[in-house]
Amino acid sequence: EIRTLENIEKGSELFVSYGMDWFAERPGFANVPLKENYDEADQIILDFLSQNSHEYDVELLQRNWDKILNDKAVFDHKTRAALPEKVSELKNSSKVGTARYFLPNFVRSINWLKKNGKCMDNLIFGRSTIPQAGQGAFATRVIGKGSLIAPAPLIHIDKNALVMHRDTDGDDESEKRYQLILNYCFGHPRSSLLLFPSSSSVQFINHSSKKSNAKIQWSDSDFQSEEWLTEPLEDIKARKKTGLMFDIIATKDIQLGEEVLLDYGGHWEDAWEEHLQGQTQIKDNFETTTELNNDPNSIVRTLEEQWSQPYSPDTQTICIFKYADYESDIYEGDHLDTDALYYKSVEWKMMHRWGFEGTKNHRPCDIHSRQRFGNHDFYT
Repeated sequence: EIRTLENIEKGSELFVSYGMDWFAERPGFANVPLKENYDEADQIILDFLSQNSHEYDVELLQRNWDKILNDKAVFDHKTRAALPEKVSELKNSSKVGTARYFLPNFVRSINWLKKNGKCMDNLIFGRSTIPQAGQGAFATRVIGKGSLIAPAPLIHIDKNALVMHRDTDGDDESEKRYQLILNYCFGHPRSSLLLFPSSSSVQFINHSSKKSNAKIQWSDSDFQSEEWLTEPLEDIKARKKTGLMFDIIATKDIQLGEEVLLDYGGHWEDAWEEHLQGQTQIKDNFETTTELNNDPNSIVRTLEEQWSQPYSPDTQTICIFKYADYESDIYEGDHLDTDALYYKSVEWKMMHRWGFEGTKNHRPCDIHSRQRFGNHDFYT
């Protein structure tokens, strides 16, 4: 789930922070300014404009600004890279901030987007109409036959990179399995190249050989690098950037709210039917953890209540727990130092939003009792 941190202007490009180390750990981006550098650059510009507010000689202002730019003792090279060269650029950069100033195409016009962009909101995910399929992708509007349903930029992956080996009872041989991402990739049985669609909701499009209403094809947009289609496999595998894209195209008129379905092919269907052999049929009233967590009226069942109304086998009750600083040494990365484990009784408070990342702060817990006071439930 991705949420906004601030109001976003129509036509703005969306950015998410990977963390400051993302640039520092990549030699090609070692000199890219970081947030602290842009903040420092913004302050330098504000100070300069304030100190020279009554000076109108542009040439003199430029000489004064050049002195600041050439004074290496004032700031480091990353902050220097965040500062405009021309004094005429300072007022505009101070209005929007230097980080945004150096992205002149940060906001695109609607006309530009209609001409160059692709619609990303034709799909929304929900409970699939296909038994045992879980989530599915549904149309948010009427989509005519032959129209684009969704673009799917592709990340190319070497299938061998997804292999996992698990020791079996201490034997010399290990059990070979693949990572779960393999289920969401396109590929060919005679090729080790896999294509993963990195597009919202496209991964939720399910299979139906009889009810399919969509197909995949190579994109005809400028985002597709046509030369990739004829390059040797090893050259594509060696590339560190993406260049391939699918388009999901409607093969018939699709109505608002209708599930979008692809035909994965006979081999996939045979493998799926084999997988279902011996599988437990999911009940119609099956509750996903997403539904349970998002339901404002749902309660967390006590151990006693779970005897008569159990959760599904893949559901677990957990508490979001923040460890005190002095307790952080019981962890090595995301792994527990089991020799340092101990019991501790704390008062747990429900967070408005879960603000802790990873499983480090997710602790298994059993609910022994629940009491209602006013509009709130209190658990023990």
